[in-house]
Formats: sequence, C-alpha cells, structure tokens
Amino acid sequence: MRVVGLGESTHGTAEFFRLKHRLVEYLVTAHGFRTFAMEASASAAPAVDAYVRGRGTAADGAAALTGLGFWVWRTREVLDLLDWLRAYNRGRAAADQVGFAGIDAQRCAASVAYFASGGTDGKGAGVGAPTGSRSWRRRIRGSIRSDVTN
Repeated sequence: MRVVGLGESTHGTAEFFRLKHRLVEYLVTAHGFRTFAMEASASAAPAVDAYVRGRGTAADGAAALTGLGFWVWRTREVLDLLDWLRAYNRGRAAADQVGFAGIDAQRCAASVAYFASGGTDGKGAGVGAPTGSRSWRRRIRGSIRSDVTN
C-alpha cells in the first residue's frame, strides 16, 4: 500500500485545494492510486463514494459534500475534484475506479454506529470492526454522546 498525505496550513484556502486537485490527478493517472481519502466523516463518505463512482446527479454530489459536515469541504474546489474523479471513473471497470473514503469520526454518533455495524451502508465492503467483534462494540457504544461539527 502506498499513501501520500496532503495537508494545508489553513482550511478553506482555494489555492491549496486546487493544488491538491492537480496532485490527485497526477497520482491517479501516472501512479495508479485508486483511493482518495480525506479528513472527513467515515459515516458520510459512502454517499460521496457513490457520487464519484457515477451514481446520482450533480445535486447528489453537492448534497453528499454537504453531508461531510464541515464547511472546509463545502467549497467549489472540493466539488471540482469530486467531479474530476467522477469523470475519470466513467466507463471504467469497478476495480479501476477511484473510490472515496473518510478517515475521521467527525460526526461521532453516526460514525460510531457506522463502525459498530461493520462499516457498511448496505452497498459496499465493510471497513469497520471485524465481524463478530462484540467486545469492540461494547467498549465503543455509549462512549460518544455528541457530534463535533460546525
């Protein structure tokens, strides 16, 4: 597995995300990267993943972006990147498409429920707790009582 981390010194700066967009295009087309993960809610990511894989309309893409919860992702630049991923994926086999993943538990209650269920929304592969992980579920359930969003 290869991982490239892209950060920024300030959230919401258009130029930083435009540069990230160019870097993601390069990593996908020149180096075969097939997952784009963001500091975004894991429980909200399946809607974005569905959009970049060609399901839904442009309005669904904007709604999925809003569903990530934080203003820093609700920008034209982030939507432009998602639209590029969607266009790149069009007509490609599922194994050659670029997927989207959220790697944070920003929407705490929803993320805990998502991971406790095995990390599926009924449409994709599980990414949460191992199957049958009852002790994990007992430890995490009830430990998060509110969401942290703005």
